[in-house]
Amino acid sequence: MQTAPPVTDGSEAFAWTVPFSPASVPAVRGAVVDLLAAHDVTGIAMDVAEIVVSEFLANAITHARALPGDLVEIVLRLDAAGIRVAVRDGGSATLPQFTRPPALSCSGRGLEIVHALTREWGVREGGLSNTVFAVIDR
Repeated sequence: MQTAPPVTDGSEAFAWTVPFSPASVPAVRGAVVDLLAAHDVTGIAMDVAEIVVSEFLANAITHARALPGDLVEIVLRLDAAGIRVAVRDGGSATLPQFTRPPALSCSGRGLEIVHALTREWGVREGGLSNTVFAVIDR
């Protein structure tokens, strides 16, 4: 996992580029938890960030294309008010959207969970990429 140096603009930002592979999900989850613990973020905020990054990364790997180099990018931004989680992939034919799956469906609840746990979430379309983001109260 490649880690970019922190970038600051009144907040702290940390970025990782990881292989576009399901094996990256637990590695990123662990990196996020370690980073948040090192910055005194614990409890519910840490748990929510771990869930959100897992959902976003798993969805990108399942439904989107990789960035050049067969990678996906994760950015975590910390400030006094919250945690911003963003996952950038190589785009897809459709954008992620919040839906309510049928009661007996075995999948499709990830964004419903993100919607319930975060202050806000959304998708930014780029020329050759899409970024899904969420803001978590601290």
